[in-house]
Amino acid sequence: MTKREATTQRLKDSLANALLELMQEKPFAKITIDELTQRAQVGRVTYFRHFSNKEDVLVYKYMRLWEQWAKEYGVSTWRDFSPKNVRPFFQFHYHYRDIMRMMQRCGLRDIIQTASYNVLMNHRPHATVTEQYQARYLACGFGGILEAWVENDFAQSVDQMIAICGAK
Repeated sequence: MTKREATTQRLKDSLANALLELMQEKPFAKITIDELTQRAQVGRVTYFRHFSNKEDVLVYKYMRLWEQWAKEYGVSTWRDFSPKNVRPFFQFHYHYRDIMRMMQRCGLRDIIQTASYNVLMNHRPHATVTEQYQARYLACGFGGILEAWVENDFAQSVDQMIAICGAK
């Protein structure tokens, strides 16, 4: 990673972390860009250079969390993700359940599906149309299962969720 890429990532991480902090303090819809940039200690130009809206910031954060989690736990990719290989999906979301609860509470369940799709398609710029549809199918299907799991306040264990999905 170049110095410029590292700086960009640091700035984007600052914005994402600041947004999560603000979401703990007030409703998502009431968080302003000015508040966000002040909390992150970055300029408005930096925000708009990298993001179109606050939802994009959350998608970015989700993807960064996945990258960090996958690296830490030795999960190399979601490229092989399928209905029979869901353990990493449930482990990841259980690990970050507080963030998942907060997004659900703020009515941002679509963020998880969008971010899941982006993770599935990450590093696949030449994916076929079929692969794109398959990734969308998995992201939306498992996004719905995740939504129910969050609504049930993660009452089931990871192993129970895997069994519910008929996976191993």
